[in-house]
Amino acid sequence: MKNLLKISAILTVFLAFWACQDDEEICAEDTTPRLVVQFYDTSTQKIKTLDSVYVSSNFLGTTTYAYAKASKIYIPLSGAAATDKIKLKLKKNDTSADEITINYTPVEKYQSKGCGFGYTYQDVSSTLTTPAPNVQSITQNLTTIENESEAHLYIYY
Repeated sequence: MKNLLKISAILTVFLAFWACQDDEEICAEDTTPRLVVQFYDTSTQKIKTLDSVYVSSNFLGTTTYAYAKASKIYIPLSGAAATDKIKLKLKKNDTSADEITINYTPVEKYQSKGCGFGYTYQDVSSTLTTPAPNVQSITQNLTTIENESEAHLYIYY
């Protein structure tokens, strides 16, 4: 009986260590960076904080992201598609929205065992396709999206 208890204890300890995840199997960060948008004041050319901004896109479906007191926002792109259309409103009930078309070349990359595959984006370009009274102009700051450390797109209000 004592031998059975010893074998059970050794087997339990062995299984506990064997079941632990390897560090490579844990994904600590997002695999696909988002589009970083920074807002600027047209007249002063300084960073502008908007009281509120509502963002929707063809990728998000019916979901609308709401941001309060934002000078910078992060928008997910669709990944495998080559074009996204993003709509921006300053008030939720606005009837008109500024529409920006984002064109890019998605590049699928293997990240790690835990994270799997993600995308980076090359040849990124943006066009103000449907200007409403709010957005005055846009400037493409970076043409590649590999991380979220810098703004990729500047929007001037």
